[in-house]
Amino acid sequence: MKYEAARVIINNQDIDTPIIYAKKNQTTYETGKVQLRVDSDLHKALVIKAMQANESLNSFCAKILRITIP
Repeated sequence: MKYEAARVIINNQDIDTPIIYAKKNQTTYETGKVQLRVDSDLHKALVIKAMQANESLNSFCAKILRITIP
């Protein structure tokens, strides 16, 4: 895969974001997968909050991201 940057405006801020070129030069932005590395204290806090909300860690983090990124 080939990676290039594109300018995107989010919340009135210019942000460089990667564009992923797949086969046949088809551009794809949304794969549905994100790998996020956090320290163990944050991971533990997220797991606890997710359990309190009766949600999976993935669903909880997705909800938080949706709230944060309008």
